[in-house]
Amino acid sequence: MGTRHLTKVIDNTGKVVVAQYGQWDGYPEGQGKNILEFIQGHRVLDTLEQALEKCKFVEGTEGYVFFTSSGDYDKDTAVYQAYYPNFSRNTGSDILKVIMYSTGKVPLVDESDFENDTLMCEGVYTLDFQTREFYSKWDGKTRVIQFDEVRDFGPVRYAGLFVGETDEEVAEKFANHILGG
Repeated sequence: MGTRHLTKVIDNTGKVVVAQYGQWDGYPEGQGKNILEFIQGHRVLDTLEQALEKCKFVEGTEGYVFFTSSGDYDKDTAVYQAYYPNFSRNTGSDILKVIMYSTGKVPLVDESDFENDTLMCEGVYTLDFQTREFYSKWDGKTRVIQFDEVRDFGPVRYAGLFVGETDEEVAEKFANHILGG
């Protein structure tokens, strides 16, 4: 579903090094859950923090000079997204995987201003390596999980942060949502 969001990373000096616009699944059970599950992996946060040195914001169209169009829009779009996921609105929070697993520099577009677009930006998911926290902003609520607590959060408990219901009520709604009920 088209739910616009921002995936943001702040390095240990307090500098924003990733501000990736995403077009799809920007609600907590989508991109928020995707980030949470990714960072729960063994030593992922440490590895990702080291990989942030690969990130570089590019200016204007600087990031788009890598590609020459064939004239076939659909083919060009698929090829561009495959080779340059760092410039695609479809990448969303998977930008974290792109950064971590890339072997070279990762040029990025700074979409930080999108966070202030109260009409269009529906969710913001921030990994802050200075404060060691994962922030999720959704529907006027901001929830914070300390990095050393991320392993304690499954998808049900995480979703419950935004609905204010008991774990059992959230689990039932989450199961119904997943099972199409």
